[in-house]
Amino acid sequence: MTFLQEQVKQNDLSFVFRLQVNNAAVLGIFVDLQDLHSSTKESIEKGEASSFFKLLDAAVEDYEKTEECLNINYYGTKKVIDALKPFLQLSHSPEL
Repeated sequence: MTFLQEQVKQNDLSFVFRLQVNNAAVLGIFVDLQDLHSSTKESIEKGEASSFFKLLDAAVEDYEKTEECLNINYYGTKKVIDALKPFLQLSHSPEL
């Protein structure tokens, strides 16, 4: 029996964990910053909201980046949920 299984079986309420996966940087697009106009680069550095739309205009969809995005953002999350679901179902208050 694994440590996690033992804790769940004992209903050890002190053993609570949260899992956070940060995958916000995987977008599935490619932007060559060298091709951007200097005014766009300046607005990005200043954090102006309009720069986001300029970046989207310069974005190029790429099959490999899209595949990487799906593998991390969808399938990665699904694999983590599938792996932890049996433990979650043993809990008195399962929650995702």
